[in-house]
Amino acid sequence: MLNPWLILGIILLIAGAGATGYLKGSKHAQDAARAAHATALESAIKDANERAVIDAQALIDHERERQQVRTVYVDKIRTITETITNAPTNCTVPPDYRVRLNAIIDTANSAPATEHGKLPADTKAGK
Repeated sequence: MLNPWLILGIILLIAGAGATGYLKGSKHAQDAARAAHATALESAIKDANERAVIDAQALIDHERERQQVRTVYVDKIRTITETITNAPTNCTVPPDYRVRLNAIIDTANSAPATEHGKLPADTKAGK
């Protein structure tokens, strides 16, 4: 029969080799998982940065277009306001323009115009 100390030594040697292999494998699996996570994270950051650049450029382009539209709109308002305030009495529209236009509508239709086809009647605010 074998010495019990020899059997215990063999069992401890096998158990130690198994535990060492398990710990090394576990560490290797954790390192592989961390590497995969880091690679995925770097890829996500790169994609997010590319999207941010595209979004920023789209925002810049949109703002340029909006500024141009606003500038044209403001210039038109200023021009109309200056024209009206500088010469409010030089209106060339005759006071009976509604009657004349309704007569032209009647003539163009070669029949009396219906009420919805004519301009509304004169009012103090709409002269």
